[in-house]
Amino acid sequence: MTPRRRRSSSSLILALLVAACGSPGAPEGGPAAAPKAAEAHPSADPAPADGPAAPAADAAPVKGLSQLEEDRAIAEAYAAGPLRDRLAAASLLLVDAKVRERAAQAQYFAFAGTIDPPRDLAGLEAARERAGAGARWSLLGGEDSTRPAILRDVSPGPYTVCALVSPPEDPEEARIVDEVFAESKAKGEDKLSAGSLAAMSAEVERRLGRPRARVSYDGIAPRCGAATVGDDPASRVVVLE
Repeated sequence: MTPRRRRSSSSLILALLVAACGSPGAPEGGPAAAPKAAEAHPSADPAPADGPAAPAADAAPVKGLSQLEEDRAIAEAYAAGPLRDRLAAASLLLVDAKVRERAAQAQYFAFAGTIDPPRDLAGLEAARERAGAGARWSLLGGEDSTRPAILRDVSPGPYTVCALVSPPEDPEEARIVDEVFAESKAKGEDKLSAGSLAAMSAEVERRLGRPRARVSYDGIAPRCGAATVGDDPASRVVVLE
């Protein structure tokens, strides 16, 4: 777990394509803009999004598209039904916030033990800092914002699980981000570098003709619930309505 840190514009390159950053190693999900509270442009920590809290941004690897595809497959299996044994075998926790409209971002947190549910993003980030290795975090964006999050390396025990979903994504931004991401994927760019992400970020803003909008969670309360992960595979599915 790293302390909360001020995200600079350089971190823009790491979450413009959050979709390329599925789990351990980086946030998962589609391209997502950074929270206004974090004072960043479209970005996200290159942290183990589905695992323990992140190393410093400059040291963390950028996850490729293969992890994203794996997480999407897990989410699809969940929707179809035959999934829970797979979750238990891989020490995964699936969190479904029932996001029905594409959001700019959806953030997911799991804290070992029972804590008072945080009231906002700042409270979630503070709890994540205090929890250290006992916290799990995932960031989904773009087309992935409506699917469940997959949190990794979740041992049996009690957890407080929270989801924080931003307002809907700007349709024009969503269209252009999807175009750029699809073009990158078509080129087989599975191992993304900071340089390639920077180029893709610049291309999105070039096509937009402006910087991407910052994400604000002002006035949005997290949805939280208690969960006890055990031997029963069903305990590894948490639904936050």
